[in-house]
Amino acid sequence: MAKTKDAQSRGGENRYNPPTDARQRTTYNKKWLKARAIVEGRIISLEAFPEITDKLFQRNLASFVLINGQIYPELIREFYANYRFNTETKMVRFHLNKKWWEFPLNTFGEILGVPTEGMEFYSRRHKLEHLSEFIQDTDALTLLCKPNANHSEILSKGLTGKDLRSYLDILNKIIDHNIYCRLGNYSHIHVTQIYVMWAIELNMEINVAFLMASQMSNLMTESTRSLPYGMHLNNLFSYLKVTHAIVQQPSFEPLDKSIIIRSDHLIESSRGRRSSLQEDLDEIENYQPEEESDEEEIEDEEANLQEHQEFVNSNFETKIDRILKQEEEIRENHSRFKKALKGFVKTISCSRS
Repeated sequence: MAKTKDAQSRGGENRYNPPTDARQRTTYNKKWLKARAIVEGRIISLEAFPEITDKLFQRNLASFVLINGQIYPELIREFYANYRFNTETKMVRFHLNKKWWEFPLNTFGEILGVPTEGMEFYSRRHKLEHLSEFIQDTDALTLLCKPNANHSEILSKGLTGKDLRSYLDILNKIIDHNIYCRLGNYSHIHVTQIYVMWAIELNMEINVAFLMASQMSNLMTESTRSLPYGMHLNNLFSYLKVTHAIVQQPSFEPLDKSIIIRSDHLIESSRGRRSSLQEDLDEIENYQPEEESDEEEIEDEEANLQEHQEFVNSNFETKIDRILKQEEEIRENHSRFKKALKGFVKTISCSRS
């Protein structure tokens, strides 16, 4: 599992510098997470994708298909404020409702309703060379990609949604929203998502509890990451019998075929209109980490930059639509102004004559 570069090295206002007192640290951490977005998860329309959802049921991943419910933002931030996962002892520890809780990973997974047995793998990197020792990258590409996919290009640049077989592209979106649970450009596929798709296709057991516990880690020191598993944590809150007055409804429509088609169309139609934000992307792309002595730290920094780039990409469609709408309004106002000006000039001419 990859090491995480401490946010303290970045300095400035984003420096994570908690107090030593435990109670003060909890308050500090909750404020530190206040501005973070919550990755709620996505309700799935069972009727829209029966073959895919049936396969997830068969792989004991039903909880990611049946996900539903409200969002408790204050409880979620309190949970992550002192969350810890020890990969050696396999213990999960967190603070909630003025009490410290500690569970073995297996128990934590059972509470969440996810598989706790099987292969353990987690990585936030993008390059296929970081796949688990259980998977050869060429075997994964043969299984997951379209027959005409360019494997050498994918190995060099990474796997995207357009490279996948059509039904796997839909499966990947469900994995992205509910299992890997991240925000950003959903067309770009992380190594962990490839691993999950590969295991599902070959009917291999996955220790999803390990994956989720790992994805929940290091949120305090990585200042750009969102808080995952918004709806899925309801299982934990219900088990511990904790609740909160502040409740939110899910922000997104249920995932169905119309959403998939609309999303793919927006991504495709926006590719030729992204030049207005190219300078931001170039700055991200050309960034060079200051420390080059530790290869793994450099790779983690590149992963953080890639995630930030995906976040920028995910906002392209909204920004482009807003700009186009503003341009249309300007044209309409200009046209009305010209008509009014002509009428005014005509009136003046008539009065003088």
